[in-house]
Amino acid sequence: MSSQMVVGAWNQFIVTSQIKRPENESEYQQLLELTDDLTERYTLSDPKICGLVDLLFSYISDWENHQQAPINAQPNEVLEELMLEQNLTQTALANALSISQGLLSRVLSSEREVSKTLALRLAAYFRVSVELFLV
Repeated sequence: MSSQMVVGAWNQFIVTSQIKRPENESEYQQLLELTDDLTERYTLSDPKICGLVDLLFSYISDWENHQQAPINAQPNEVLEELMLEQNLTQTALANALSISQGLLSRVLSSEREVSKTLALRLAAYFRVSVELFLV
């Protein structure tokens, strides 16, 4: 495999798929929608799909890191604010994330930290950076 062949294939991929780093909010939203669609339709155990989703997550994360001002809040405070913005009850969010309402209550009251797994679920649900939920 030559670098020339890889660059040619990459350029063709970019032209046909129009996947690239977002340059504005609209392109960012399109990447979010595409990522949602891919993760709903395909299994992430397929290395080809997983690689594509990893690339999209990288582009999304880079955009979020450069666009969002740093937040000086604890993960439970961020979660509480996001729930308020979307008018979500603990029960509704717990059901949507397939976790217990008790666990969510302990996280919100700072009795329990947000695990990495829960942080990933919350980030995907609210479409925000996972770093908001990690200490």
